[in-house]
Parts: sequence; structure tokens; C-alpha cells
Amino acid sequence: MADPLAIERCHTCFGLFFDRGEIETVLQSSVSNVFDINREHIDNINKDRYPKQQKIRYLKCPDCRKHMNRVNFGQRSGVVIDQCIIHGIWLDSGELTHLLEWKKAGGQLLQQEQAADLEKQRQQQQNALPGAASDYSFNSNGGFSGTVEESLLETVARLLDKLF
Repeated sequence: MADPLAIERCHTCFGLFFDRGEIETVLQSSVSNVFDINREHIDNINKDRYPKQQKIRYLKCPDCRKHMNRVNFGQRSGVVIDQCIIHGIWLDSGELTHLLEWKKAGGQLLQQEQAADLEKQRQQQQNALPGAASDYSFNSNGGFSGTVEESLLETVARLLDKLF
């Protein structure tokens, strides 16, 4: 038997705080057997539910009181969650419903498909670089030169692209 979830709720704004992994558990147990991606429906969900002129605010984690990061859940869900890397995520009122609709429309499948495409591109780029694993050296500035530095810069650029 799985451990019960203890999801905290704000009595004022009705926002929800999920410990690490709990939102994934809720989505998995609530929406299953999704085999198709309905891109039009995903776009409509995001268009209808996205708050147009909402003031951006950075919330503090209820556990550690440090500011949380703002991240688009699933990269294209349209739900910008507040995430404490250590403790969990905060969803404003209504965002859980948005995520459930997004997943039901195939949003998570789309995310997985895009992640697989990115991994395939990364592998192709890595295979296209001759001697990528051993073609490096230190330059006079104390840094790497050659394919290792280029690969590292590409990785950092992709990571930043995902975050923003």
C-alpha cells in the first residue's frame, strides 16, 4: 500500500503545496491511459487558463522560507509553478485543474516526445564530433579548448533555453 499524500492547502488563497514527487503521483493516479496528443486542445487550455496580466511574484517555500524558482511545469503546460528544489512545489488555486486537463489532452506525452527528440539531437551532435571524448586540452587561460568546452557550452545553452 502506498503512503498517503499530505498536501498542504492555504485557507486564504486555496493554493496547494506538494512535497517532492507528490504532484507526479496525483497526475499519474488521476489521469491515465492517454495515448494521443491533442495539440489544438492543449493550446486552447493554455490560452483560456493563462492569466494575461498577472503580477509576477516570487513565493517563499513554506518549509525552508527561501524564494522558490518559477518553472513552466512540463515545459509547455502553461502552468508556471513555484518550485523549491528541496521541498516541493506550490500551485496557485486552479492550476491543478489546468495540469489535469493538460495531461488528459496529451501534454505529458508531448513533453516526453520533445525530450526524446532533444536527446536524439544531442546524440547525433555528439556522434558528429570526431574524437569528442578525447579531443580536448587546456588553453593558456586555464580553461578547456576543443570539443569538451563546446559541448559544455551547448549543454548549458540548452539548459538555459529549457528554463526560460
